[in-house]
Amino acid sequence: MRGRDIRIRTIQYPDLAVLLVSQTQKQQWCTIQQRNMYAIRSALLRGDTSVTLLNWNRIPSNLWDRIKLADEEIDKLKIDAYSLIPNPVRDPDPRGNLQADARKAIESRRWYGLKFNFIKVLAKGGQGYVSLWDVTFDNGLTKRVVIKKALRGTFNPEEEVGFHLRYKHAEHTTQVVDLSKDSKDIQEEMLKKDPACRPRFRRGDPWDPTHLRCAVFEYAPYGDVWKYMEAIVPGKKQFPNQVLWGIMECYALGLATVSYTPTFDDGTTFENEYRTGQEIDRVEDLLDHAETAYYSTHDVHQDLEALNVLMGEDPSHEYQPIFKLHDLGAFSECMRQVWRTATEAQIWNLRHYPKDRAVTPEQISKEWDDLAIRYPPKDARRMFCGEDFEKGTTCAGRFGTWTNVFLIARVMESMITREIMRYPFRPAPHRKADGSTGPQTYGWRLQDQRHAWVDPELRDLICMCLYENPGDRPSPLDMLRAVKKWKDSEHHDPTEVVKWWEDIRGPRSVVSHKPKAPNPNFNPTQQGVIDQLGLLALHPVGQPNPKNHAPAVNQPAQPAQNQGGVNPQPAHPPQPQQPKGPANSHVPAKIAAARNKRVSSQPRARPGHPSGNKRRTNSQVQLQKRLSAGIGSGEAMDIDREEAAYRFSGNPGNVAAPPVQVQKVSRPGHPSGNSITSINRATQHPVRRIRFEDPLKPSKKLKVHKKSLSPKIRRVVRRPGPKKSQALEAFVRYNTSYTPVAVQNLLLRARELEARLDADAIPIYAYLR
Repeated sequence: MRGRDIRIRTIQYPDLAVLLVSQTQKQQWCTIQQRNMYAIRSALLRGDTSVTLLNWNRIPSNLWDRIKLADEEIDKLKIDAYSLIPNPVRDPDPRGNLQADARKAIESRRWYGLKFNFIKVLAKGGQGYVSLWDVTFDNGLTKRVVIKKALRGTFNPEEEVGFHLRYKHAEHTTQVVDLSKDSKDIQEEMLKKDPACRPRFRRGDPWDPTHLRCAVFEYAPYGDVWKYMEAIVPGKKQFPNQVLWGIMECYALGLATVSYTPTFDDGTTFENEYRTGQEIDRVEDLLDHAETAYYSTHDVHQDLEALNVLMGEDPSHEYQPIFKLHDLGAFSECMRQVWRTATEAQIWNLRHYPKDRAVTPEQISKEWDDLAIRYPPKDARRMFCGEDFEKGTTCAGRFGTWTNVFLIARVMESMITREIMRYPFRPAPHRKADGSTGPQTYGWRLQDQRHAWVDPELRDLICMCLYENPGDRPSPLDMLRAVKKWKDSEHHDPTEVVKWWEDIRGPRSVVSHKPKAPNPNFNPTQQGVIDQLGLLALHPVGQPNPKNHAPAVNQPAQPAQNQGGVNPQPAHPPQPQQPKGPANSHVPAKIAAARNKRVSSQPRARPGHPSGNKRRTNSQVQLQKRLSAGIGSGEAMDIDREEAAYRFSGNPGNVAAPPVQVQKVSRPGHPSGNSITSINRATQHPVRRIRFEDPLKPSKKLKVHKKSLSPKIRRVVRRPGPKKSQALEAFVRYNTSYTPVAVQNLLLRARELEARLDADAIPIYAYLR
């Protein structure tokens, strides 16, 4: 059946001319012609074979020319889809009229502080055209912008710019560019650097886009979703689920910022609040708080379709392009304000939809055919307005944030099914992934087996967003909860996302990061160093021995594992170690370590050993080098052992790695000269090991006399020889091993700081509190 052949059911209604009402009241009502036109268009779109009209037995022939589906088969399936064959690029300005208009109105004129360079015409619409420009400022910087200029008197740039400014600083809506302010800021910055540069400023008229009936927006380098889909469909590429979830998160954030950002303070957006919640891992708390604390303006954008969703770049989107909602003025309404003063005529005017692919059930529901007209404003608001769906209509005329949810879900569905519009436009029951049945949904095509590759959770989410009744649809906050649940399921793989977008963004590096729990043996100061640097904390040497337990048998040193994408310095194969004998459980680890060092340099008596343990010879003891162990609570801090934990690599790209086993024996009092550092002093420069100083040795700090000694007296002064210094050093080492642990730590740290002060190796922030 053709659209012109649709059957008509007539209902008689009083003629407006015979009613004794004021002209003002008549303007608040919907006219019979307006009501019938909307009824015909909706019936043809739904595929109905009959329509209910008021006072009309036939449809005037002149009205059929204004109906798109008049000559189409309304009961036959028809699908509008993205082309499988690459379409040739169409020139939006084949005759050059738009280019001539742009050059004459903008480029040929001189503007104060600005120079415009025309590039091309991007698109042409019913109200105007969009062109691409490079704008150069006085300091030589260039910004690429998009200028939308009116062709007809119906285009109101102030209204369109006003809606975009409601979401100022938002990431997921295209931003208005204030060229005059940018130019002024640049000139002020130039004057601060050079007060005499004012004569170099470009002279001309002040830039006033409103006077030229145009609007300036930021440039989205990757175009719109429609253009992108036409590029990938011919190659029959299939979106990975990781990519689809990322796009869905962008759409949900866009809807949330449109709903809540207008009520925030200037400079604050919903995306900023959401990102803060992500940084502190409190996203669920934020969403719960937003349910009751955030105030939605219910801004509705009825032209939200694939051509008006742009793809660009933003620092907040590391792994994929950002999707921005665009063209928010022509068919946009702040429903929160409309609900306060709405009339019947205003609500019925919202049934107008610019494109079939941007239609919603609120506009074409069959519920409209059962509604009367000529309601007083108060009754009309009670029927169509508010967030309470228990009052008034169920679907017809209930516009709000849920309307945007439906439209953006249609864009998401078209990216999966590759279908833009399907005639007739009818819902079907929702068969969920768990086997249950949900309300009527317009996304029922996602339930087909050919779309089984899509995550069931994502298909259910899209189908719920496409429910026929607005009260059944999820809110943008519910959509973000679903995305958060998916991210917490450990299926998120940024590598796959980055690889998919390489064709338009180029290759990007991906850093895989898995947070680790802090080591309980680190004190708050050490943990703060780990949080700031992170390098030396990646390779723990070992765990301390439990209290009152014998130390574990030494094992060969293992090379450090590659963690966090950092390549450690490769270690040489370790030398085999001899097992240690049992240790006295009542001797502290520090004292035991000192005794082992002394034993390695002098023979000792042969005590009895338990069965199964072999005695070690003196030569075996000398060849053995103990492995470093982590310093636990209550254990003395041995500088030699601690610094031997890590060897600082000469290659700046490599992380410090555990030292390899060597055959060289280090004698007491002769520390190694290798540059080494440790995690306890990760913020300090690497220095050589500290030698115990002889208090009788000459020191630059020690001043005995203010005047220099005479040569005669200088010959009498006696200084200790090298052998005596070595003996004193060995004596100090021997006796400090038996002092309490706290005293040992204080002495070692005091000597270490004294040596570093002499070498000027103390970092500046060591003096800060």
